[in-house]
Amino acid sequence: MHIGMDFDNTIVNYDEVFYKYALVEKLIPVNMTVSKNQIRDYIRKLPEGNDVWTRLQGLVYGERMNETVFEKGADKFIRKCRRENIKLSIISHKTEFDASGRGINLREPAMKWMRDNKFFADKGLGFREGDVFFESTREAKIARITKRGCTHFIDDLIDVFEEETFPSGVVKMYYNPKGNASRPDVTEFSVWDEIYEYFFGN
Repeated sequence: MHIGMDFDNTIVNYDEVFYKYALVEKLIPVNMTVSKNQIRDYIRKLPEGNDVWTRLQGLVYGERMNETVFEKGADKFIRKCRRENIKLSIISHKTEFDASGRGINLREPAMKWMRDNKFFADKGLGFREGDVFFESTREAKIARITKRGCTHFIDDLIDVFEEETFPSGVVKMYYNPKGNASRPDVTEFSVWDEIYEYFFGN
């Protein structure tokens, strides 16, 4: 067994950080739901909203990456996989620089976050840096999933599983806290504890 996992919004939760800095920039009301996706949808409706959202993404995924946290239960799942000697890879569609053109490096803060959270420590989560892949396109991400020989892949974006090139033999595990997919070709999970139970039972 070889479980591949996405990174952003699958292992890492950005909700609180997007909420915090959207408030700082006076982009959302205080009573806005603390949800990255809802904040994104709200901001995109503002004048020049796409550009505003792109700049906020660069801030959060860049210099404020250190303020983010694990999706609840993700680290518990990874530790259990290590105890069971299950092979793991992190495969993410993450460009090297942000889309605003300001030259903000997005991969270095992500790697630092993993180091700070003991992904590569001897008594940490057991990854080697060679187990982590940041790809510049979705096509390259899917090719990497195939090349790594993943048997399962966990992702928060249904679009990845809808690509024609997604390998047919890989179990599609859709991490979807909204719980609204209801698709026969994906196995859907609203929390990491459900993924834990899928593999290991209670």
